[in-house]
Amino acid sequence: MQLFNRIPNENELSLNHEVSEELIKQLYLPFSSEQEANAFWQTCSTYLIAITTKNDIELVKQVLSTQFRACLKETLNNPEFVEKLNDELNIYLLVTQDNGGGTYVVISETNKSHFLSSL
Repeated sequence: MQLFNRIPNENELSLNHEVSEELIKQLYLPFSSEQEANAFWQTCSTYLIAITTKNDIELVKQVLSTQFRACLKETLNNPEFVEKLNDELNIYLLVTQDNGGGTYVVISETNKSHFLSSL
């Protein structure tokens, strides 16, 4: 599991190069520049969580608050945006703040099903 409250650099992500590149592209997409995107993430409550293994699911349940887990569940059940990153992983977004801040979740369909059924 990886959790960020800022847009990570490609080398910080435990994803392969192509997926990391596509993910970062998606995170910058709504903005006119990288500077605008980074400023937004610094001032708004926006989070990115990557759940890439079944062990990550157990870690989420042990480490993250009940409230944050509920937010993750809502993001996966009712996303405002979903994009395929590759054949396995998708990125889900749910805007949770009036200022546009929200939660991004990177997860496979298999892990998504397991995660939702385990809560």
